[in-house]
Amino acid sequence: MTTSSPRILLIDDCDADRYFFKRNLRKLDPEARLIEFAYADEALEYLKTPGRHLWTSSLSISTCPD
Repeated sequence: MTTSSPRILLIDDCDADRYFFKRNLRKLDPEARLIEFAYADEALEYLKTPGRHLWTSSLSISTCPD
């Protein structure tokens, strides 16, 4: 059985927060594929794109309160 690296979809409109999350996620799993967006509508378009929504592992979404 082959285990693929997790894919993490990071959505946050704050550059500093995205940097912080990416840095910490890289420490947890350097092999993880991070896909980041500043806005949810961009992320939704990405997920709607044919071939992009076929995740081989769990989808993790990081949110931060306003």
